[in-house]
Amino acid sequence: MKYGIEQEGFLLKCANCHNIVSKDGQLNKNFCVECGAPLSVYAIASFEQYKEDTKKTLLKSMEEISIKYHTDSFAKIITILADEN
Repeated sequence: MKYGIEQEGFLLKCANCHNIVSKDGQLNKNFCVECGAPLSVYAIASFEQYKEDTKKTLLKSMEEISIKYHTDSFAKIITILADEN
């Protein structure tokens, strides 16, 4: 997924789906209404933080399930995801 905008004069388009997000050169939205891609620096930072928080929550839930049910079926996935950090 691409982030940001493409600018052609005053026309602003989503870099991901090329949907027109502004016709007057003023960006009033943080996310594209068509595909949901972040358009502003603030939105990109928020989106990346959300992804990181979600990943941590998922890892924690998988570890809890693994412990609760005495299984290591998630162990390989947990290791792979943890190594990506």
